[in-house]
Amino acid sequence: MNKLKTIFTYDRVKTSFFTIFSLVYLSVLGCHHGTGNENGLPEESKAFWGDSTAVIVAKNPQNGYRISIINNKDLTLAHFERGDSISVFCSLDWLPLCARDYENKTGVFDVDIDIPVVRVDTLGGRKTPKSDVFFMDVNFDGQEEFVQGYEANGWVNYNCYDIVNGRAGVLNPIEDDPYCRISYGISSKQDGYTVFDYQKKEIFIHHGSGCCAYRNIWSKYFDGDSLDTPLRVKVVREEYHQFDAEGETIETSELQDGVLQVTSKKKQKYY
Repeated sequence: MNKLKTIFTYDRVKTSFFTIFSLVYLSVLGCHHGTGNENGLPEESKAFWGDSTAVIVAKNPQNGYRISIINNKDLTLAHFERGDSISVFCSLDWLPLCARDYENKTGVFDVDIDIPVVRVDTLGGRKTPKSDVFFMDVNFDGQEEFVQGYEANGWVNYNCYDIVNGRAGVLNPIEDDPYCRISYGISSKQDGYTVFDYQKKEIFIHHGSGCCAYRNIWSKYFDGDSLDTPLRVKVVREEYHQFDAEGETIETSELQDGVLQVTSKKKQKYY
């Protein structure tokens, strides 16, 4: 579970926290002189964060962003800054592999970090990014989101952060469909993949579950004010297929009046 999810929500973030947070963050970087060596944290920062806090600073901009990662035993935050328009903190579930050497360390570290910018049509295909973090336009707005992948129960799941259009404060991953189900299977029992069609602006997810069930999910991008929501990619159709000794049951849901509703359920017998 996201480490800050029980502490912060979009609607409960307090301005005073971020004032303190920003001051402490700047004081942490203020003690850093870009030498490439470990630098100690100032005492006021230790009092705020605790002794075992690492600030990992990317030596070079990534996709135009200055990036730093704050990590201790209680939280992992990534800070993205670009020009005067973007300064966003993302709450991460895990420390990225490129910064894993600095886990449980204290200080400020200059690190060579390479976060690729990718555009692939299939997550789960031959061109699936090998990095656990990358930039990719997952919502067809022309701006790459920050994406973090993680393995769980035979799947690689992805957290997607809209760092350009996300709300201010500590940004959590996009939790709405289809983004909460973007994944692909990595075991023989879990059959799944995610396909992005950049021409049609559509996402297709195939999500298998062992031998006896699978789910197909179709999503599309909506232009303009056709939906009263900042999330422009919506699930428009979902099919759940389940098999038993008698046959296959198919439950179909479709987007109606802005809500995904079950429209049919039928059983196809083998004989």
